[in-house]
Amino acid sequence: MSSIASNDSFSDESLFVQGDDAASESSATLPTTSTRSGEKRKRNSTVRAPEIWKLSRTRLPNEMEFKDGNRVWYCKQPNCNPPHKTWSTNVTGNARNHLRKAHDLYTNEKESLVRRATSMSIVESLKKAEGEKERRDQLKTDMILASLINKDIVFEALARLIVARNLPYEAVQWPELRSLLIICNPAIADVLINSSSTVPSLIERCFKERRHDAKTEMRDAGHQIHISLDGWKAPNGLQYLAICAHFVNCNGELKKYTIALPELCEGKGGKAQAAALIPVLQEYDIAGRLGYIVSDNATTNDVLCRTLEAWMRTQGIKNWKASQRRIRCQGHVINLIVQAFLFCKSKEVVDTAMKAVVDGSDTDLEDILVGEMATADGTQWRSWGPLGKLHNFVAWLRGSSERLTKFTAQAGRMIPLDNDTRWNSWLYMIKTARLPIVKSAINQTYEANLEELREDILSLDDWKSLDTIHRFLGPFEQATKQCERDDATLDQTLFTVDFLITHLDRTDVRSSISSMRIYLLYIESASR
Repeated sequence: MSSIASNDSFSDESLFVQGDDAASESSATLPTTSTRSGEKRKRNSTVRAPEIWKLSRTRLPNEMEFKDGNRVWYCKQPNCNPPHKTWSTNVTGNARNHLRKAHDLYTNEKESLVRRATSMSIVESLKKAEGEKERRDQLKTDMILASLINKDIVFEALARLIVARNLPYEAVQWPELRSLLIICNPAIADVLINSSSTVPSLIERCFKERRHDAKTEMRDAGHQIHISLDGWKAPNGLQYLAICAHFVNCNGELKKYTIALPELCEGKGGKAQAAALIPVLQEYDIAGRLGYIVSDNATTNDVLCRTLEAWMRTQGIKNWKASQRRIRCQGHVINLIVQAFLFCKSKEVVDTAMKAVVDGSDTDLEDILVGEMATADGTQWRSWGPLGKLHNFVAWLRGSSERLTKFTAQAGRMIPLDNDTRWNSWLYMIKTARLPIVKSAINQTYEANLEELREDILSLDDWKSLDTIHRFLGPFEQATKQCERDDATLDQTLFTVDFLITHLDRTDVRSSISSMRIYLLYIESASR
């Protein structure tokens, strides 16, 4: 009979643990005979769980070494040994449970290959389950984000942005715009337009959809539909007629829509405009409920209304009279008055304009009053006094990028240049020039360029005249803004007329045109 070493001699190096790293543990061949007669020991059996065996005592001579081919484990804790009852087992799992329950001892032995594989399998399964859960959660989030996107609304908003802000069609391909939209909702990436060639058809489709809604709303309104229109020249030189409808809908809400923008292929004359307007009235089916037409004072609009009246009669509509349904744009009336004050050189010019008003001539008042402005050169501008000199100075500055850059550095800003369409461009030019820092920069520029600017230098008297003109034009600016609002009404227009007449009568401005003649021009043009 052979004996084994004492329990204390067992170590990680003297025991082979099946399934553990062979490089770190050596095997121990067990005896081949049993300690009891007739019992056989299993050859090449292995001892597992070294930590458990460290807590086993050496068996006594009369105790079994093996049972059923497994080494017997004897608890070496005092209360599990003689004279107390001996506790033993040939199953290391039982020994582990005994130590935990009876002695509150826990072992830290290495896992077997099977247990380690099982643990790894469990961990991998949990990771896969967690990954699957994350995937499902992300899929659910993506579905929610996608459900929040209304493709039609996105396309209409994009079309509105491009049209309202005059953006190029290539804007749909701008990385910055696309990034902003995707940051707000990643799911929108699948909806965005990728080609600029799609934009024109998108805009047309959105317009047709909104046109259908506008038609329905105007049909259900039950009231007259009023029209405002104006010509517009595109940067490419093409002429268009902007047509807007104004009405009160069935809910009592004031509405306005741009219902058409036809091209004026045959020019911008009154008959050509009427030819563009009539198909729009037919398409929206509003000819029978057409109320008033608001437009500027161009005589072409008088021709338009008379042509429209004649067409109405052919359609059996007898109650639409051009002389009664033609409303003149108040802002344009003010524009004519101010331009007459600023640039008419004699009362003969005003008399000619007044005669054209009374006779119903097709000649535009603007052509009569300020027609020379369109072709005026520096000498002609200079003949208009301080305003002409200031115009020449600003035009000279803008004629050279070097001069413009130097002046802007001195003044901190540029002086806006006037135009022959809106009188308030002159007011803004005067306002800017009168600013102390800008006025100082103007004088410095005069001194540095005396030879070139000698004839356009503003004297002290010229500056005083500009101050007077600025004060005189202030009320006209207020009146123009009052007329530009969406809630402007006829009673406000009449109040504005009285306000301006009082201002003209009280002014101390002396010019070749009396305030009374300007007043008469105003009244005649506004009441036609």
